[in-house]
Amino acid sequence: MCKVVSSTASDMLRVNVGREVMNAKISEVFAVRRSLDIEALSNKLGKVLSHSAAVVITNKGPVLVEYMGDSHVYVFKCNDFKSEKHVFKQRGFYFICDKENGEVPNCEITVKMFADKMVELMKNKKFNTFTHNCHHARYRTMKSFGMSSDNPNSEHKNLIVQGFVDVSKKYPKLRLVYANE
Repeated sequence: MCKVVSSTASDMLRVNVGREVMNAKISEVFAVRRSLDIEALSNKLGKVLSHSAAVVITNKGPVLVEYMGDSHVYVFKCNDFKSEKHVFKQRGFYFICDKENGEVPNCEITVKMFADKMVELMKNKKFNTFTHNCHHARYRTMKSFGMSSDNPNSEHKNLIVQGFVDVSKKYPKLRLVYANE
């Protein structure tokens, strides 16, 4: 029987792409969000009531890098992503870009370097909904390579208030936006 082992020394990294993609240089990074996998919040894309990740653009295509609730960093090919569209579909979820344009790293980095940095930044603690989550992973990883994105700590003092704002805000149906682009 075939034995499957991790191709990395890190138990926190789950790679779903080949070595050629992991070693591809990143030209641009987009901060992205999707609704949480909770039925009551399935149409919310707020600052705190959403899942956050990064799409890194390479010459091998776009790649989604995300820190999840199981305290692992996942790397997936992201074939549906187009930099000129602001909505894309990935594994049954509709994601939206936080900004129209991506950020450029301040040095030459690969997908592996980006994912390893996310692991390094998040490895000391387990996932925590309020203080150690996907928003922090995306923000801290992008910041470490000189890129800006929404800072989850700026909402920290008003986290509960922001949650109420997120719930009460009306969001477009991304399925319809996606279909019409």
